[in-house]
Amino acid sequence: MINSLKKIKVDDQQIGQRLDIFLAAKLNISRNKTQKIIKTKILINNKIPNNHYKLKINEIIQILKTPPDIKSKINTPPKITIISEEKNYIIIDKPVGLVVHPDSTHTQGNTLIDQLLLIYPDIQKINPKSNRPGIVHRLDKNVSGVMVVAKNKKMQNHLKSQFKMKLVDKKYKSLVYGHIYKEKKIETFLSRGAKGKIQNTKDGRSAVSLIKPLKLYTNSTLLEVSILTGRTHQIKVHLLGIGNPIVGERLYSNKKSRINKLNNKLDRPFLHAETLKFINLEGIKKEYHSKLTIKLENFLKELTKLNTKDRLE
Repeated sequence: MINSLKKIKVDDQQIGQRLDIFLAAKLNISRNKTQKIIKTKILINNKIPNNHYKLKINEIIQILKTPPDIKSKINTPPKITIISEEKNYIIIDKPVGLVVHPDSTHTQGNTLIDQLLLIYPDIQKINPKSNRPGIVHRLDKNVSGVMVVAKNKKMQNHLKSQFKMKLVDKKYKSLVYGHIYKEKKIETFLSRGAKGKIQNTKDGRSAVSLIKPLKLYTNSTLLEVSILTGRTHQIKVHLLGIGNPIVGERLYSNKKSRINKLNNKLDRPFLHAETLKFINLEGIKKEYHSKLTIKLENFLKELTKLNTKDRLE
């Protein structure tokens, strides 16, 4: 059991402060000594933070008597890439394995928004008490690709309005099991089941996806997927529902896909947010792209070597 020497709760006045600066003042010690303590005797949300960690509302800082006994030391999440920095927003290439914002299962300090706040601390001013300032949409932890984050309240509201009115164009690349020969529109209602898994149901929230086959492989199809609604796990549920689960997807899968050898060769779902279009504050339609990750590109190359059907049948 971790034996805390002292616990400090972060209040409204301390939001956004750097951990080392805050502790140096709070404990009345030098910054150099504070940084050494952070490496060995500080926990936030039961994780070891770094010196530049920005404080969040109601977090508990634990100062320990002895170094923490944690099997995995510092959990270093994959880094974001800035595709484009504009006056009112930022376009990000989100890597797989990175959660967008803290929630009930993902702690603060290891998310996309935490990385952004280190680069653009003023984003917190959009809503000082929020743990997701500037966020208007998200990608699942195991999905990569292009995202937009607002830099001010006006842009955030502008983007939220476009998402609500279905004016934002979002396109994904996905590889699925089986062959799909024609474009399809999938329109269902989605709701969360008893075990927390999203399901197609008779009622719930309306969800619409458009799928377009791009290339046929021996036992799979590369798709372009456009979503007119942004429901949680929408693409995964829709593709499973038509009998074509995503290659590499574990949760939204069926027995046949779970034992398929392709799943053993890919440690993530083959789902990538490739294109994002929206209107900026000046009324100009903007378009941004994210290339498939190297891992996904190489996976397709391996499939091509095995056997491919270049023409849609």
